[in-house]
Amino acid sequence: MGIIQDFLVTSNQRDVIPSGDRLRLEAFIKSFIFLFLNV
Repeated sequence: MGIIQDFLVTSNQRDVIPSGDRLRLEAFIKSFIFLFLNV
């Protein structure tokens, strides 16, 4: 749950995070959630 909460906070701070880092972070989180849901 912590990672999902971090993602929600990150989503609210999109303007603060450089676009490149944001895309990598979102890709990592999406893949993590995808794996988590399939376990």
